[in-house]
Amino acid sequence: MSKLFTRLRAVVLAGVFTAGAMTAVAAPASAFDGWACTVPSGHTYSKVERRVNTCGTGFMPYYYVRQPANNLIACTLPSGFTYDLVDRSSDCSTSGLSPRYRLKTPAVGLWACTLPSGWTYTASQRTSDCSTSGLGWQYRLAR
Repeated sequence: MSKLFTRLRAVVLAGVFTAGAMTAVAAPASAFDGWACTVPSGHTYSKVERRVNTCGTGFMPYYYVRQPANNLIACTLPSGFTYDLVDRSSDCSTSGLSPRYRLKTPAVGLWACTLPSGWTYTASQRTSDCSTSGLGWQYRLAR
């Protein structure tokens, strides 16, 4: 039996059932892509839905969790990343529209909408790419 199958079986068998709902067992901190009741530290999400009795009693948020990566369209801006495009989408909210970002790994010469920690810039410009309403600032990154 593979280690992965053994581990998955142990997690399923360890589930605690209360009032007909299973209490989630915390996953180890590692790269994870998939549906989850919370967004682990160091991750982001690309979609959220309200599901009934999945993450507790009643309708609760259920996130499609993603490992941050260059060019990923994400609902939050993880530490160590910037973005070069923002729009509003229903994918990132259970009610209405919320911002979503095209993540970028900081690099010299990149035009970015934020200045990551430890970076400076050599030029700036106004653009609609960095705002969900009107014009925002964009910066050419430098070290």
